[in-house]
Amino acid sequence: MDFGHTGPQWILPLGIKAEIDCDARIFKLLEEIFKNSSYLA
Repeated sequence: MDFGHTGPQWILPLGIKAEIDCDARIFKLLEEIFKNSSYLA
């Protein structure tokens, strides 16, 4: 998994729960990253 000061870059939110499945190579956020994300639907 490539993150940090590399390319391409993506934002990793702090303070929320996440899950990494190394076998399936999946990174999943387990919580909403915005308090009111209803406008994203």
